[in-house]
Amino acid sequence: MMIKDEARRITVIEQSLDGKFTNQQAADLLQLSVRQVKRLKAKARKAGMNAILHGNRNRKPHNAVSEQIEKRIIDLAEGELKDYNFLHMQEVLAEEHALDISYSSLSRLLKKHEIKSPKGKGRIKKHRSREAKT
Repeated sequence: MMIKDEARRITVIEQSLDGKFTNQQAADLLQLSVRQVKRLKAKARKAGMNAILHGNRNRKPHNAVSEQIEKRIIDLAEGELKDYNFLHMQEVLAEEHALDISYSSLSRLLKKHEIKSPKGKGRIKKHRSREAKT
C-alpha cells in the first residue's frame, strides 16, 4: 500500500523525467536538494518507479517484539500477573520469566490488547482547600 508522500514523490519524479519540471522545481516540491532529485531520476530510469520508494518498506523492524513473545506476555498479563501494574510486571517478566522488554514497549503492547494497569490507591490531600476570599 502506497502512502500519500510516496505517491507524490513518484508523480513528481515521473513529471520531471517527462520534462514538465526542472530539477530545481522538483527539488523544491519534494523538499530535497537538486542532487537528490538527480539521484532519484537516475534510479527510476534504471530500475523503474518503485525503486525510488524506501528500501525498508513492508519489512518488520529488527527490534520488534516477536509474535511468540507477545503472546506469552499477554497470557501472563491476563493470568498470573493480572493485578500487577506495568512497571512491576516489567520487572517480574525480566527476573522470573527471562523476558527482557522495555517499559514503553510493554505498555504499548498491553494497551494495544486493551489491558489496563490497575489503579493506584488515592492519596489523601495534606491540606484542605478553602474558599477564595471575596
